[in-house]
Amino acid sequence: MIHISEKDFDKLRARGLQIVSGLPTNKKARKEYLDSFKNPLAGKHPDDPWSYGPYEMPGQLCSKSNSRKIVRMGNRIAVIKSAEARAYVETFLKIMPKTAVPFEGPVCFKAHVYYADRRRDLDVALIQDCLQAHGIIKNDRQVVEIHAWRLLDKERPRTSFILTRAGDV
Repeated sequence: MIHISEKDFDKLRARGLQIVSGLPTNKKARKEYLDSFKNPLAGKHPDDPWSYGPYEMPGQLCSKSNSRKIVRMGNRIAVIKSAEARAYVETFLKIMPKTAVPFEGPVCFKAHVYYADRRRDLDVALIQDCLQAHGIIKNDRQVVEIHAWRLLDKERPRTSFILTRAGDV
């Protein structure tokens, strides 16, 4: 079960979570929305204990590369992720369960990305970064196969995904 306390949700929202589209602002509606992502198979695959998922990440997936921001850090200039991408990563790290040990070896990533509109490009690189940042995989270079579908759901944008060993698709 995915659960975020109201206090934690409000902290995330204060840091920019409100710009991740698709999340209700009403507390009761928000709780019902997040609880709708309950998954009895979370972290376990009945046929292959090696896999991770299936999972659903609420909110609209944003592009990692199309919305970079140039900032000055002391004496140097750096390119960082957009506020929307940083909020998405922070939400992912907050609600997705960790694995006991990071996966090693080549992996296959399958994703169904539901967008609220047709304006966004299909880009799953941000989810791969999230998997690495969360310690689920050691490095996003391990992803040697990607199967991604772009779908439309105006009411409930989300990303459904699963990681398996490469070649097991």
